[in-house]
Amino acid sequence: MIIVPGPASQKLGQRTAELLKARIVPIEFKRFPDGESYIRFHGSVENQDVVIVQTTSPPQNENLIQLFLMGIMRRI
Repeated sequence: MIIVPGPASQKLGQRTAELLKARIVPIEFKRFPDGESYIRFHGSVENQDVVIVQTTSPPQNENLIQLFLMGIMRRI
């Protein structure tokens, strides 16, 4: 099992990984001045069980977009 902590849930993701004795795959997330988003997994998640940890608390729009992007990237 792999834990992927989102940008808004780093501490929760780390603690979850510790409790589950799971490996963490960090991500890099950037927002460009024109509003485009960039996301990159720093490790392989292919053929693995992946848990994405990301809050949906304010700012909801930004956190939900990050969550959706991580979910999409996990499938690519």
